[in-house]
Amino acid sequence: MRRLPLTLFTLTFFPYAVRSQQPAPKWTKGATCYEVFVRSFYDSNGDGVGDLNGLTAKLDYIKGLGVRCIWLMPVAESPSYHGYDVSNYYKVEPAFGTNDDFKRMVTAAHQRGLKIIVDMVLNHSSDRHPYFQAALHDTASPYRSWNIISPAEGGKGPWGAPAWHKSPVRDEYYYGIA
Repeated sequence: MRRLPLTLFTLTFFPYAVRSQQPAPKWTKGATCYEVFVRSFYDSNGDGVGDLNGLTAKLDYIKGLGVRCIWLMPVAESPSYHGYDVSNYYKVEPAFGTNDDFKRMVTAAHQRGLKIIVDMVLNHSSDRHPYFQAALHDTASPYRSWNIISPAEGGKGPWGAPAWHKSPVRDEYYYGIA
């Protein structure tokens, strides 16, 4: 039997309330959430990778912990293990299942009174994302200013590792950390 990792946290800050100047939804007051890294949570099909159907199968277990919400780490299509460099915001990572599996999981969670919070990674994307590819291939692309592209390398990244990558298209570099 697989062990289920347990990560619980209490909502003490809800960004919605700050941005909108509206009171936070009532369910958030004192709510405890269960954070799930789908890849390592529960594997429903025996391929060695946790998936959305596995999460759906364990919703009663999670509900039994007394939580009010599930906070999903990134589940969008991504070439990385952690999912924080999204290549397609409209598609679930195939190793986790399908968009329909995601919809079924959300419906099943709501039937149990559980809210779902999705960690949406909007501040950076994969080097495979179409907008990034457009920025590399076309210097007039409207997406070019969304990236840091330079004629020269700019040093190391925030953790001391190399952060500048040679463009495969022209003699320039782009900033990207893993």
